[in-house]
Amino acid sequence: MDFFAHQDRARRQTALMLVLFAAAVAAIIVALYKVLGFLLLYRGRPAGHDPQLMGYVAAAALTLIGLGSLYKIRQLRRGGGAAVAELLGGRPVAADATDGHEQRLLNVVEEMAIASGVPIPAVYVLDEDGINAFAAGYTPADAVLTVTRGCLRKLTRDELQGVVAHEFSHVLNGDMRLNIRLMGLVHGILLIALIGANILRHSFGDAPSGSRARRGGGAFVLVAGAMTIIGYIGVFFANLIKAAVSRNREFLADAAAVQFTRNPSGIAGALKKIGGLSAGSEIGGEHAAEMSHFYFARGIGDSLFSIFSTHPPLEERVKRLEPGFRGTFPEVPGDFLAPLDEEIPVVAAGFARGMSGVEAAAGEAAPRVGTVTADGISYAAALLRALPPALVQAARTGDGARAVLLGLLLDARPGIRAQQTRLLGLDREATAPAAVEQLLPLLDGLDPRLRLPLADLAVSALRTLGTAPVRRFRDEVEALVAADGEITLSELMLATMIGRRLQPLIGPPDRGVVRPGRGGSLLEGCTIIFSAFARASSDKQGAIRRVYDLGARSFFGDRRPEILSGEACGAERIRQALERVGQAPPQVKKRVLGALAAMALADAAVTVEEAELLRTVADGLGCPVSPLTATLATAATRRDRTP
Repeated sequence: MDFFAHQDRARRQTALMLVLFAAAVAAIIVALYKVLGFLLLYRGRPAGHDPQLMGYVAAAALTLIGLGSLYKIRQLRRGGGAAVAELLGGRPVAADATDGHEQRLLNVVEEMAIASGVPIPAVYVLDEDGINAFAAGYTPADAVLTVTRGCLRKLTRDELQGVVAHEFSHVLNGDMRLNIRLMGLVHGILLIALIGANILRHSFGDAPSGSRARRGGGAFVLVAGAMTIIGYIGVFFANLIKAAVSRNREFLADAAAVQFTRNPSGIAGALKKIGGLSAGSEIGGEHAAEMSHFYFARGIGDSLFSIFSTHPPLEERVKRLEPGFRGTFPEVPGDFLAPLDEEIPVVAAGFARGMSGVEAAAGEAAPRVGTVTADGISYAAALLRALPPALVQAARTGDGARAVLLGLLLDARPGIRAQQTRLLGLDREATAPAAVEQLLPLLDGLDPRLRLPLADLAVSALRTLGTAPVRRFRDEVEALVAADGEITLSELMLATMIGRRLQPLIGPPDRGVVRPGRGGSLLEGCTIIFSAFARASSDKQGAIRRVYDLGARSFFGDRRPEILSGEACGAERIRQALERVGQAPPQVKKRVLGALAAMALADAAVTVEEAELLRTVADGLGCPVSPLTATLATAATRRDRTP
C-alpha cells in the first residue's frame, strides 16, 4: 500500500465524483428549465431556446445546491468527527474507562494510532446491538472512531483489531473527507426537493382558505411540484454515485486491514459474526441512512438492488479474505460476550537493545508513510507498556496532559529551563510550574522513543478540556518555544506537531495559515526544510554542507540551490515552508521525504533522535510515518490492561 499513490487515487476519485455530480446538477437545471419553458409557452411566450431564462434557472439552482452543500460540509467540518458520532447518538469513551471491553478498545485504538503515526482519535460507542463501526472527521487530527455496543462486546480482540484497522485505512487514505463531501453534495441536491415540498405543503395545507396560494397559483404550484420531483430524482442518482464510490473503498479498506494486521481471520471473523447475528450490522436513528457510506458494514438493512448498496455483500467480502468460505454464517447468540482474558503476543526484542536496523527503516521513510504493519502494532504496544505509569496516568487527564506536554518542551539547559518555568508562573490561569516540575525527573530520564507516543496520549486527553483552555495552552507552548531565542528544530517540530493536532479544535494561530501562492515558492520551501534539517544534524560546517548536498541533490538534481544560513531558517520561515510543501502534490512530498531520509543516512548511522526528528518533520508535511523500528521478535504474552 503506497500512501502517496492512494492520495493520488483519492484526488482522481474526488475529481470523478465532482464530474458525475456536476452532470447530475446539469440535468436538474435542464429539467427545471424545460418545466418553466413549458409554462411560459402555455402562457403565450414564443417557443424556442431562451438563454436568459436558462441563465436564471442555472443561477438559482447552483446557488441553492452550493449553499446547501457548503452548509452541510461546514456543519460537519466544524464539529469534526465528534459531530457525526453525536448526531447518531454516540457517547465518548473516557480515557480512564472502568469497563473492560471499553479499555480493550482504547488499547487497540492507541496501538493502531501510534503504529501508523496519526493522532490518537477520540473513541465513541453507539448503544446499538448490531456489529458496526465508522471513522469520521475532516482530517486525521479531528478524527473520531465509533463502534457499536455489539462490536465492542461480541468481537474478540483479533476481530476488533481487524475492524479498527479497516477504519484506520479510511483515516489514512482520505476517505473521511470524501465521505463528508459526499454528504454535502447529496444534501445540496436534496435542498431543491425540500424547498419544493415545503411550498406544496404551504399551498395545500397551511395556506388560509380562499388565499391566492390555496385557490391556485397553478403555475407556482406546478413549479414547486417539479422542484420536488426533479430534486428527488437528483438525490436518487446522487445516492447511486455515493454507493458506487463507497463499495469500491470498502474492498480497499478490507485489504488494508489484512496488510496492517497480517491476520485475515480477524476482519473475516468480524464479518462472519455480522452475518450470524440477528441484529446484523444495523444502526438506528433518523440520520442512519444519510451516513450509511461511513459504516464498516451495511447499517440500514438490505437494499432491493445491489447498485443502491453502499457496501458489497458480506459473502463477497469474506470470500476475498478467505477464498474457501462457503457462505454459511455461524449463528451468534444475542447474549454472547467476547472474553477479555485473551493472551496477546508481546514483542520486545530490539526495543531494549537500541535501534539496530533503524538505518534500513529510515531509508524507507517514504514507503512507510501511511502504512501499518503487524510488527509496528506490536512495537507500539511495547512503547506504551514501557511508559512510566505515573506519566501515563498524568497524560490521560486534561490538566496532567498540559503538564506532560510542557515538560516535554522544556529545554535541557538549566538557565533556559529556569527562564521558561518563570514564564509559566506569570499567568495564574496557566499550567502551574509545580505540576510540570513534579514530572520532570521522569520526563528527563525518558527514552527518546517514548516521547512521541507520550505526547500523542497527552494531546488526546487535552482535547477534552474545551476550546478556551486549549487555546491558552497553545499560547503557553508558543511562549516556551520562543523563550530562549535559539529554538532547536526538535523543539519546533514537537510544538508544531502538538499545534497541528489541536488546530481542528481551536483553529490556526494568529499568524494564520499559508495559502497556495503565499509563503514562498515550493522550491524555496524545500530549500528551507533541507537547510534546517542539515543544520540540526551537526554543528560542524563541513558535515552540515555534506548532509545538505545529499538531500538537495536527491531532490533538485545538479542544479540545487545553495544552503541557507541559520538566520534564514528561523521558526516562522520553517513553519511557512512546512505549510507550503504540505500543500504540494503527494508525489512531490514523497520525493521530499526521500531526500530527508538520504540526509538522515549521510553518515550511514541514524540515532534515535534523528529518526524521531524525521518522523516529526514528516508529520509537519501531513505525512504520518510509523515508528522507525527494526523487525521485533515475540518474547512473551500479555493481557489487555484493565482497570
